[in-house]
Parts: sequence; C-alpha cells; structure tokens
Amino acid sequence: MTFSINETLIAVAPPLFFVVILIFILKKIAKMTKGKEPHALQRKRSILVRSIISAYKPIAILLLFLYIKYIYVVLDFRAHENAILTFVFDDAYFIANLLFVTWAVTLTVNSFKERMIKKLALEEKSVSNLDNNPQRTKIDALGKISYGLWLVFAVILVLGHFGVPVSSILAFGGMGSIVLGFAAKDLLGDLVSGFLIYMDGQFDIGEWIKLEEPKIEGTVEYIGWRVSRIRTFDDRPLYVPNGMLSKAIVQNVSRRDAMRIKEYITVSAESAPLMSMICKEIRNDVLLNHDGIDQDRTVVVNLASYQAGVCWIYLSAFTRSGDMQGFYGIKQDILIKVHAVLQMHDVDIKSPEVSVHQILGAA
Repeated sequence: MTFSINETLIAVAPPLFFVVILIFILKKIAKMTKGKEPHALQRKRSILVRSIISAYKPIAILLLFLYIKYIYVVLDFRAHENAILTFVFDDAYFIANLLFVTWAVTLTVNSFKERMIKKLALEEKSVSNLDNNPQRTKIDALGKISYGLWLVFAVILVLGHFGVPVSSILAFGGMGSIVLGFAAKDLLGDLVSGFLIYMDGQFDIGEWIKLEEPKIEGTVEYIGWRVSRIRTFDDRPLYVPNGMLSKAIVQNVSRRDAMRIKEYITVSAESAPLMSMICKEIRNDVLLNHDGIDQDRTVVVNLASYQAGVCWIYLSAFTRSGDMQGFYGIKQDILIKVHAVLQMHDVDIKSPEVSVHQILGAA
C-alpha cells in the first residue's frame, strides 16, 4: 500500500505532536516535584504519583518507541516482509520495551521508598537520622517484594514471547527443584529467613541487638534477603546469614524501656553499725528521689554480705531511660550521690580482699 505525502503527514504528524507535548508535560511536572520534600500529611497516593512521574525518562523513551511502532504499522512496513525489519520491530522492540519498563519500575520503587521514609521521619520528627528510622526496614521489604514480583512477571513475558511454554518450565521445575533443593538448601533457607525477618519485625535498621550464640553485638545497618550487616561497637562490619539470625536468640536492646543499675559497694568493716541507716538513706533520699529512676519497679539497697574484711552494700534499681547514653548518665549521678552519703557518715570505700564473684560463688 502506498501513501501520498499529505496522507503520510496526516497519519504521522498528529500522533507525533501529541507524544512531544506529553513528554514536555511529564518533564515539566518532574522538575516541579523534584525539589519538593514530602510533608507529614501527604497521602500515599500523592507520593506514588510523584514517584511514577520521577521515572519520566524511561516513560518518554517508551512513548517514542510506541510512536515508531505506530508508524511501522500504519505505513504498513510489514508488507515488505523484510527479515531485519521484522526482527527489529518484533523481538528487539519487545526486549527494548521490557528493559525500559524495568528501568521505570526501578526508578518508581526507589523514589517511592525514599519519599515514604522521609514522610515517616517527618511524622516522628527525626529528620536528622533517616538511616536509623525503624520503619525503613518495612519500606525496604515492600520495595524488594514489588521489584521481585516485576522481575518474575518479566521473565514469564519473555518466555511467552519466544514461544517457550511456561507450564513445561514449571513442570520441569518440580523435578529440578528436588535436585536444586539439596544443592542450594542453605541459600534457600537464608532467603526464606530474610523474608520472615521482614515479616516478624524482630529488629529494624538502626537498632542495637545482641546474639548469645554466636556472640554478636552491634547496630543493624542492613537487612538483605540472604545476609544482614551488623556494625559492632568497635566498628567492625559483620555479614551474618539470615538463616543464622532466624535460629539464634536475638535480644533487641533498643526496644527495652529501662536498664538496670546493679552495683556492689564495699566499705570499711568498722561502719557495720551504720549500715541500716546508710542503706535507708541511699534508697529513700538518692534512688527514690531521682527523676531517672523508675519508681514502679523494685528498688533494693541492703547490706548483702560481711566478708573479706568489708561490708558489701547491694544496690539495684531500674532507670527510666533505655538507651546507653542516658543510662550511664543516670548511673553516674547515682554513684556520685551515694558517695556523698557515705562521706557524710565518714564511711570510706574500701577494696575487698577477694572479688565479688568469689563472694557470690561461696554464697
């Protein structure tokens, strides 16, 4: 079929004008929304729309590809039965479109994750520490699941396009999975464990955790599908398989709402007659009057032992602060005030002849 110049212009020009205008509008909107930070009351739908617009580059290329395909169909180039044109506008066109859609999905997911994290940080008024936002773990999981589902869907599309029966692949996978299951048992276990960690919410990025076996303590920096990264307090990054984390007893230190002060204070044996009065003053005047001590929990101050030539004063209380810095600040203040009480009664702190562990072991 042949077209005159006027017919060709009528068929080609209006769609081209529409595509150019649409790309121009997308670019303008993307520039307008690029510098705007999300606010706390912004809806998720609005954030999703802005995230999609942020992927305007691959979307613009896809629109141009669609226009080229439109010209190929309208001007009936298929009638020429050219093998090169058939390959370009069939297989190559399909793969290119799939790659650009994958690019657009990646940009959209990443933009949505970033905007949601900032929105949640604004809601919690912790803008200065976005990396340690506990909700980031769940948002990362949502992004990875979305991206993973798209990749699975893309593979199915590719197989279908090239005439590979998906049902046969799945049937083969049923037999092959038995062999692969033994070969990649640990890998699959780590992947499943990573998914369960996301779902259970045992710990989040930025939280301080302790593992009893193996002995690991530090801050969670990254939770992946197979491994997670924990930064120890001496700045060593540890890459721990998720299978190990799911089997271990994990203590989430960051989620405790109190920490315990537990001290043995040894004083001279000559002060034994004053112990009842001193312990009472420390409990009532120091601990129960301190704003940092939780009054609803047990507060104990007693003469615990009289051994190794000294009196052992046992002190136990819980702070209102669950973080390390706050805990040690309260503990320091308590110990200074305890020392002031002892000085007021002319009681000296004296080192024992044996350690507290030996005393407790003998008891």
